[in-house]
Amino acid sequence: SVINSRETLFRLARVLLKTYIASLGICATLYLCGPIYLMCIKNDKSLRLLAFDMWFPWGLENFSVYVASFVFHAYVGYLCCIVYAGLQSTIVLLVGQIIRQLRILTFIMSNMDELIKELVGERGDKWQRECTSLLSQCVDHFVKTKRFANRLNVICQPFYF
Repeated sequence: SVINSRETLFRLARVLLKTYIASLGICATLYLCGPIYLMCIKNDKSLRLLAFDMWFPWGLENFSVYVASFVFHAYVGYLCCIVYAGLQSTIVLLVGQIIRQLRILTFIMSNMDELIKELVGERGDKWQRECTSLLSQCVDHFVKTKRFANRLNVICQPFYF
C-alpha cells in the first residue's frame, strides 16, 4: 500500500544515511590520521603536516597555531562529509519519491476498472466519463513526475558517484 511504501522508503533512507555517515566518518578519520601518523614515524619535531595540503599565510612553527589549523581542517573535513551525506540522502529520498509516484500511477492504471466501479457503481456513461477523467489525471501526474525527474537528474548529476 501507499502508506507502507512511504514508511519503507523512510526507514531504508534512515538506515542508508546512518551507514553512509558512519562510513564517511571512518574514512575521514583515517584520512585525518594519515598526517599525524607520518609525523610520528618520521621523528622530525619541526615537521608540520596538515590534513589538506595548502598554502598558509602564517607559519606553522608555533605548535598552538599548528594545532588550531589542524583542528580547523578536521572540523571542515567532517562538516563536508556530513553535508555531502545529507545531499546524497536527499537525492535518494527524491528518487525514491519518484519511484513511489510511478508505482501509485501503475496501481491506478492497472486497477482502473475496479476503482471506477467502486466510485460509480456500474458501467455506463458516467463510468466512461470517470475513466476518462482519471486517465487524464494520471497522464498529467505522470508528465509532472517525469519533468521533476528530468530536472532532478540535471541538477544532481554532478553529485552522482
